[in-house]
Amino acid sequence: MEINEFEIRSVGVDVGSSTSHLVFSDLLLKRDETSRTRRFRIEDRTVIYEGRIVNTPLLDDRTLDIDRLAAFFREEYRRAGIDPGEIQSGAMIVTGESAKKQNAADIAAALSNDAGKFVAATAGPNFESMLAAMGSGATSRSRRNGHTLLTCDIGGGTSNVA
Repeated sequence: MEINEFEIRSVGVDVGSSTSHLVFSDLLLKRDETSRTRRFRIEDRTVIYEGRIVNTPLLDDRTLDIDRLAAFFREEYRRAGIDPGEIQSGAMIVTGESAKKQNAADIAAALSNDAGKFVAATAGPNFESMLAAMGSGATSRSRRNGHTLLTCDIGGGTSNVA
């Protein structure tokens, strides 16, 4: 029997220039019958916990404090009442000035060891601006209305347009 829809629990983690936070969501995925690949697309997203926002901890000007970040995210799991084993998928993005730190890739490895399968990225300004345009809905609005839109992502250490 072919599966045409299913639910997963997901986490989104953002380690930015100034602040870091996470959000847990339940996602409903449905098979896209119009696609040649018959891929799944997100049909519905229910946010089940929006975490606190903290200042991104640093050891010095070039180094993220991975131990403090990992402890913060573990505490957010506890506050949300979510066991890391419940997470089936997640995305982590390290953006802005944090992406330039010498150990930026290590935070993704530290967190993805704890839960599910992660898509992790350190984002340069082009990728970061694209994510902002997509996340704000500007990309889909542009396609739907046939207009060119400009989005501006003003962060704690960088600003980007798309």
